[in-house]
Amino acid sequence: MLVQCTARRLHALCEATVMLKLDITKAFDTVNWAFLVETLRAMGFGTRWIDWVCGLLGSSSTRILVNGLPGRPIYNCCGLRQEGSLSPMLFILVMEPLHGMVELASSRGILAPLAGTGLRRRISMFADDIMLFIKPNKLDLQASSL
Repeated sequence: MLVQCTARRLHALCEATVMLKLDITKAFDTVNWAFLVETLRAMGFGTRWIDWVCGLLGSSSTRILVNGLPGRPIYNCCGLRQEGSLSPMLFILVMEPLHGMVELASSRGILAPLAGTGLRRRISMFADDIMLFIKPNKLDLQASSL
């Protein structure tokens, strides 16, 4: 809804803007645990909470069915279990630094302002989709490719 409203507003203002859609489909499977722990620390989560999260992550395993029989456990070393109720919340926390970087780049003028739009946010994150609105200039395109 927010993305549609933003796109309509930019179109109505005839404002030249690039809308980048980033699909991070396998993102849950590739979350780096060390990065997650650092993010939790940076956000002020306590040691006890972080230890609990590490315990849950470290004990997760996968088994492959061969002819209907489960094989040996394969212990995971990255990623979040999608069936767990904690995983979506941890994923949101892992994505927050990206959101913060885009907002910081906007506030410091690294990304050109979307002038005349009144938009305060140029990034929208939902599940495994990210929408980013930038100006179609070389500097913004280079900054967004990082």
